Amino acid sequence: MGNGANKASTLTTEDKKEDEKEEEKDNEEEEEWDENLPNGYSDMPIQGQMKKRFKNVVNMTRIAGRMLKAQEERAIEKGRQNTSLKEPEREEIVIPDTMYMYPPARPPKRKKKDVFHESDCILADAVATRVDAESVNTIDELVRELTIKMKTDLQKLRALFMWLGVQRIRHRTYPTTVDPSTPMGHLKRMALGRVSYAVMFTLLCRAAKLPCVIIRGIAKSASYEVGDKNVDSLRNMWNAVYVSGEWRFVFPLWALSAVVGKTTGDWTLVESKGDPMRERQEESAGESVSQVDDYYFLIDPEEFCFTCLPDEEKWQLLKEPISKRKFIRVPYLWPPYFQYGLHISTKFDSIIKTKKGKCNIAFKPGPVFVPLSYELFYNHKESDRDIPDDIQLERYVAVMNEADKTNFVLRLPADGVFKLEVVDEAKDWICFFKIWCDENIEPWDPYPIQSTIGFGPCKETENAGLKVETLAYRNGVITMTKKQHIQIKFTLLRNLQIRTELVHNTISPAELQNYVSHKILDNQLTVHLALPQNGEYALQIYTKDKAKGSNEEFRNACNYLVETDVKPRKDKGWENAREKLIRQRLDESTSTSKDPKEIKKALQTFNDLELINHGEVDRAQRRIGYLEVKSRLRDGINRRHVEVLEEALRRAKDSEYRDKVESMIEDGENLLKYLQHIKLYAHDVLALQRTTVSEIHRYNIPKQSIHDVMKATFLVLGEQEVLLEEWEVIQDLLRKAGRSNVLYKIEHFDTIYLDNETAQRAADIISPYDKSNLLEASAAAGAFYVWVYNITKEVLKWTGYYDGNAKTQ
Repeated sequence: MGNGANKASTLTTEDKKEDEKEEEKDNEEEEEWDENLPNGYSDMPIQGQMKKRFKNVVNMTRIAGRMLKAQEERAIEKGRQNTSLKEPEREEIVIPDTMYMYPPARPPKRKKKDVFHESDCILADAVATRVDAESVNTIDELVRELTIKMKTDLQKLRALFMWLGVQRIRHRTYPTTVDPSTPMGHLKRMALGRVSYAVMFTLLCRAAKLPCVIIRGIAKSASYEVGDKNVDSLRNMWNAVYVSGEWRFVFPLWALSAVVGKTTGDWTLVESKGDPMRERQEESAGESVSQVDDYYFLIDPEEFCFTCLPDEEKWQLLKEPISKRKFIRVPYLWPPYFQYGLHISTKFDSIIKTKKGKCNIAFKPGPVFVPLSYELFYNHKESDRDIPDDIQLERYVAVMNEADKTNFVLRLPADGVFKLEVVDEAKDWICFFKIWCDENIEPWDPYPIQSTIGFGPCKETENAGLKVETLAYRNGVITMTKKQHIQIKFTLLRNLQIRTELVHNTISPAELQNYVSHKILDNQLTVHLALPQNGEYALQIYTKDKAKGSNEEFRNACNYLVETDVKPRKDKGWENAREKLIRQRLDESTSTSKDPKEIKKALQTFNDLELINHGEVDRAQRRIGYLEVKSRLRDGINRRHVEVLEEALRRAKDSEYRDKVESMIEDGENLLKYLQHIKLYAHDVLALQRTTVSEIHRYNIPKQSIHDVMKATFLVLGEQEVLLEEWEVIQDLLRKAGRSNVLYKIEHFDTIYLDNETAQRAADIISPYDKSNLLEASAAAGAFYVWVYNITKEVLKWTGYYDGNAKTQ
């Protein structure tokens, strides 16, 4: 009673309206029925009771039908939300998993690529999309329609597989009543979760006389998390089909559906391609979507064994079957790992334990090189705590490019449980590792830079126009001494402009610019490198195609991690009074000082004593970096120099402190636009030929208009008006060269140097004239007139100095 009441109460307003319409229809039918009864019979008392009973039966049947329909819709919706990618445990169709006359289970002798070709799909896929489930009445009739034009068993199999894939089983509408033995009835039962993909696929294959078995076992589905040791709950079903003389795997459920957006809520993204993150994932069941993924169609056993483990060992179809223990421990490999032909050359394990916070995972490339990247996650649940607030985990993973492999070197500054997701350029997953970082960690510093291309020459190096020639420097790490000087030679593959930079965590680029240089001779680039002190550095080489013009941006072509050969620090377990004082001074300067030089000095003293880093170095380096970015921005804004400001803005935007200096970046960009706008006013003057300008100072007695325009020009440029009354003075000013030349002054002019009174006086001097008259008198005078006119109108829009917080008028 209670369940029935609850279900009846779920009827919608539309259902009630439908009841009212049907009730009106019933009343009309009752009246028609009464008119057709024999005379006198309609007045009998029993007739009213019969009509009432009949009406109740009809109403109850209608309600039951709608309840059944609503129940089926809920079941189908539940199937859509089934994001575990598991087959149902109970089914309405029971068939044997295998047949006694089938060939024995043996490993296939050929690979998928040797037996399955695109030509097998063309006709099969076309037929599969044209055969409608509603147009056939039996499975045999359906299979006959799908396979009648196919010449090979492989084409027949493909047609059956693709037909099942294009049905969008959980996303289509089904009639309320349908014969369960028809193809449409089978699809509806699949949508309701009463028939599995594996069973339906088996029915189709056996109707086509293709041997097909149902395999039961464990599958690392969307519910699996890398490193999980208990996988017994991941029960699932898939198929093996005997085609082209060999058994082949097909996993219809995984091939024809996928899950997106599923997360456990246990992980926090802390680093992506070197960029700092602090994105805590919310728990989400995800969403099941229909798709066709050919990877799980005829998949090779050597790849399938890492994802699915059959209950019967023989159905691994391997010459040397793997154990359940190995199945649990292998890395979580995704299809692109095999498609790219990658090979893990370090320990083949899903769980990697660090040694003092450091570990290494290496990949050997396949036939075609694929750039690899990563994302680093922190498990706050298994670690029993969130990431400490004073630790930002960027630049603690380095991608090291070597001739025959790509290394991911992790040196983590915090203990806990991490996950490394290796991805390709499109951020498609390649494989996952769980990283156990013990408490006995070294005080690791972050790597000097973050770079998507990693350290060492790579494919991007050649794409950027360089090819390394020095054999000793074909790997990502260079070890040298403080007093050593080295040369790295590259061949230029085209006409390039080169920029080199040396980067250190605590030493500013300005202080390092004298330690790296380069020369180009013919088509060879030589990079010269030295180091100012012991430590870890990053050498960055940038290129820009000269043929593409000045608007082309520099691209990072190659990086090296440069280390000095020094012994690691040892923790002696105690500190004397002086060492404690040095540590305290570093803490205090980091917390209170706004001068990066002061913090650097304290940090240098700290490092010279080789004190153990307990986080002080990290905090000091981040503080230095922030202050330098802010100082560089403030200097660029105050100097009001376009090139200096552009460089300061570029560095600020690329830095990890961008959010903290966002307001300064905004002010700097506004100023840059203004300065570029002012610079445009000088375009016509700077475009003048020197001979055109020289014509003006050759006038012995110029027209008054020309004299006045040049007087106004030099007045704006800072000369005294009383001297400009003499034409000879203006002639002398026009003859000056270098930084005193009039064109140089105009090119570097800034309205900050022009006061309101002088601007007004210059505007008054040129007010009697207009551009057209002056251009007729002299092209050069006309250009100077336009410049003075525009500059005087811009005065006082932006004057004063900038202190990082306010603009002072």
